[in-house]
Amino acid sequence: MPVGWKFSNHDRVSCGLQEAQNSGKIPIWLVFGVQNILDIFHITRNSSGRGLAEVRLTAKRVQERIKAYREFSRYKWSSSWDSMKESLFDKVEGFVQRWVDTDRIGNLRDRVSPDIGKRHPFWLLTYHPMFCGAIIFTINLNMQIAGRVLSSSWGAISACIHLYSASRKWKNLNKELWQDMEFLISIHGEEFLFFGGAPKKPYEFLKKFYMSLGNSIQVYARNRRAPDQGIAAPQRQLTAVDSISKLLTYRYLDSNIQERDDKRNPSEMFTIGNIEKVLTKSTLTKSAKSSLSAPRTETRYKGGLSKAQKHHKKSSRLSPLQFLDALCVAISDESTILSFDYLGMHIRCLRLLREIHTECRDALIKLYKNHKNEDIRLEDNFGTDEALAELPIYIFRHAAEMELTVEEMKWRDGGDDYVSSVFQEVSGVIERMCKAEGSDELNKVVALRKGVDAMADLSN
Repeated sequence: MPVGWKFSNHDRVSCGLQEAQNSGKIPIWLVFGVQNILDIFHITRNSSGRGLAEVRLTAKRVQERIKAYREFSRYKWSSSWDSMKESLFDKVEGFVQRWVDTDRIGNLRDRVSPDIGKRHPFWLLTYHPMFCGAIIFTINLNMQIAGRVLSSSWGAISACIHLYSASRKWKNLNKELWQDMEFLISIHGEEFLFFGGAPKKPYEFLKKFYMSLGNSIQVYARNRRAPDQGIAAPQRQLTAVDSISKLLTYRYLDSNIQERDDKRNPSEMFTIGNIEKVLTKSTLTKSAKSSLSAPRTETRYKGGLSKAQKHHKKSSRLSPLQFLDALCVAISDESTILSFDYLGMHIRCLRLLREIHTECRDALIKLYKNHKNEDIRLEDNFGTDEALAELPIYIFRHAAEMELTVEEMKWRDGGDDYVSSVFQEVSGVIERMCKAEGSDELNKVVALRKGVDAMADLSN
């Protein structure tokens, strides 16, 4: 039942029941849909309070996220973040107030039919797990996309992705895993975030970070014939990954938060063909799976295939039972992705960039404040929150320059290996952060699951 931002009871099953009553014909899909609903109510009959408990806990967590973000960002400003984008969080808060903080259905029932007698508050949500699931999905989906819009506008998460990856790849300077960041990289993919794979050398660090900011790859071609800047590409942003949730976006998402103008793109419609494409992909790598306590984190179907399917594996579709089993696993796995806190990650990354700036400020000013090349000089707003996302440019530039110097020394007189002192300091800051709070966001997801179980036990 799609809730959307304006409640409607005209879901597909309700419409089918009305059509069947009018026509006297019962289609097979309606039988299957009603059977699913009855099965859900039968399975959840002994834990009827769990749905409402999860709705309330999800709403509370979202309200706390937004409050923490606004307190953190009270005196911070970015030219790419305007009041219209800020209103995305107002819309999420408004939805929570209308559907969770207020018993909207109960109040409406009391006004329309006062003679039927009053029931306990939130009676519908207490006994309607599917409605609760629709509300939770709507809140999480809109919150997730608003968080991605925020992170893409500020660029703090993207900057930290490149700094963290570089500190892990280059001479193993950072030996600590940042579980939250590994999870993000796993979701969005190294191929996408790093334009074909994570870089391994300082020159590649600089080049691929520049590309993530929208610079043309032609600028870095060694054999380019002219000094033109090439055609700039769009800035690389954290977009929605291929998932079942993405296929449902147009039904549950406020039109003002849409990431694309065409809400009904055929490749994103909820069809069997598109669902099967999603089910054949695994969204999480081993590093991300190891950081979660959920027992099932693989979306690929692992059941047995028939001989015909094995022989025509690329062209044959899954059987209905295989399809439903794979769909069930995929939806369960995506709950972790939808619960991930991009706002908390944004705050943590911005704090990390501040700490890195404090650690390396004097060295970078000495190196680039009055550099003879105007394109390399520090910007006037260097050190402000708006400019922190470009901090990796100077860090990677110094690392690349030192690497080039070392290579020349080795070629001339067999000089010793040497790593940029600035890059070493940055890697140390990242390593300390990984030890102290490297899995905080994933721990929140685990805590949410435990909190739902505890609240459900109390309500039952």
